[in-house]
Amino acid sequence: MGAAQIDLDGVSAGRDVSVTIGYTPEQLRGLVPDQAEFTELQVRLGVTDAALQGFFAILEQQVVPPEQWPKRLFEIARRHKQALERLAALEPEDPAIRDLLHQARAAIEAGDYDQAEQLLDRAEARESAAIEQAGQLLQEAQAALERRRLSAAAIRAEQAELLLIQLRYREAAARFAVAAEQTPASEPDTRRGYRKRQAHALYHQGDERGDNSALAEAIRIYRDLLAAYSHEREPLDWARTQHNLGNTLQILGERESDSGRLQAALAAYHAALQERTRERTPLQWAMTQNNLGNALRILGERESDSRRLHEALAAFRAALQERIRERTPLDWAMTQHNLGTILRILGEWESDSERLEAARGHIQRAWQIYQDAGLEQDDEYFRQRLERLDRLLEGRRADQARDGRHPPPAETPLAPTLQRGSRLVPTEEGS
Repeated sequence: MGAAQIDLDGVSAGRDVSVTIGYTPEQLRGLVPDQAEFTELQVRLGVTDAALQGFFAILEQQVVPPEQWPKRLFEIARRHKQALERLAALEPEDPAIRDLLHQARAAIEAGDYDQAEQLLDRAEARESAAIEQAGQLLQEAQAALERRRLSAAAIRAEQAELLLIQLRYREAAARFAVAAEQTPASEPDTRRGYRKRQAHALYHQGDERGDNSALAEAIRIYRDLLAAYSHEREPLDWARTQHNLGNTLQILGERESDSGRLQAALAAYHAALQERTRERTPLQWAMTQNNLGNALRILGERESDSRRLHEALAAFRAALQERIRERTPLDWAMTQHNLGTILRILGEWESDSERLEAARGHIQRAWQIYQDAGLEQDDEYFRQRLERLDRLLEGRRADQARDGRHPPPAETPLAPTLQRGSRLVPTEEGS
């Protein structure tokens, strides 16, 4: 058999090295006793005397066929050198691990692979322990970071609450937005809570300051919250958000000539009533029925649609099934007033004295509750409402006496106080 030529690829970076052993397998097997030739092969391979002896031991232990010795010998040598190069390049931070790697490299150079393996096992075990410790520290640091972020968010929210006390709604909304951003993703309920508070602040800004852009922003947030809630798993939270969305759409829709937002408000209230049933949450059900009635009234008046007004009448009467005078007197009075308003409009449209009389009774009863509650600021509003109804009734009686009809007198401008109270703003906790 001729001399074997082995490609030592990878031994020298960037180039291939071909080495001719110059020995037959039979000659290789006889090299160990011949020190001169053994040393010559050691030099060719670039390894220590002990390492080369170890190579031959590996060939014997693994029962490598003699004809494969030339090829396998150089493969072993190549991997041996590459291992030394890689270990030399490793520079771990831990001095103890660095020392173990240096010892392992020396063991490999000496051909003591068992010792090198044990040393590398110890180095790896030490590094694994350090990883576990670092992971624990990371978890603790992450937990500490989240606690800090929660605390910072809570403080920012308290700043927002102080601004709400001062009726600085826009600024409060901005603080709630930052609080939501600071809240870690692991606390979705807290984050949603701050987003709700942001939307409520914008609602008040829009309702009380005539800021339509604030209302539009609140609508966007409520819709985002609806996407965040699961209708199946969180039905009441979902319904509360639909209710508040309906309130915001109603106010903005009332200010716009297009009826699209009012139609959307109706859809939101009806969605809320899917979960806010009378059996499950009677007072919330009544609240949504009341606000649904208001949206129907606005649409009915705008479109001269008596069908809408009759639907509003039904909604207010439904609300009064739970808004009982003895239990929630002011809510009862509010819905009594709203019911009276619908009856007054229908009475005018239909020239129906009975509806006008009924409207007067509802509004009179509502005023009495407001007076009992010490809300004298609404007296002028109620007085004008009743005077308006009295004039309408006198006109109807005069018409009947003459057996003729006259158009109703123009409506007297009303004080704005109860107009704002005739609908419900979102209740931050319970609505």
